[in-house]
Amino acid sequence: MCVRNILILVAGAIVLFLLFFLFNLQLLAVTSGSMEPTLSTGSLVITFGSDDFKVGDIITLERDGLSVTHRIVEEGDDYYITAGDKNPTTDSAPVRKEDISGKVFLVIPFMGYLLSYLKEPFVFAVIATLIFIIGKK
Repeated sequence: MCVRNILILVAGAIVLFLLFFLFNLQLLAVTSGSMEPTLSTGSLVITFGSDDFKVGDIITLERDGLSVTHRIVEEGDDYYITAGDKNPTTDSAPVRKEDISGKVFLVIPFMGYLLSYLKEPFVFAVIATLIFIIGKK
């Protein structure tokens, strides 16, 4: 029974990896309140790769080495203007299409906290150890 459970977990992880790879999905934790009330701090957002963006879309872009998730509020010929829903002004720099890593399609409140904790090596090691110990019984 133990080996079967491990095989199911491994198979599930492989399927999830393939889905994320094939559809260019990303899991991201919301770490600021700039998109509240739409995206609360601690929410988990799942984005997918896209080439089709319009005003109103919530996108994730790369800026100065960080992932930023904001809404498109204006569209130019070859750029977009973004802003956080809670921010009184738009973002300072226009966004080129090639800087956009994905469009948000799913938001899960509070699950971003879990993602953030799982990224910590110590927490991941403790969970992996617990799964191993429980699996041995």
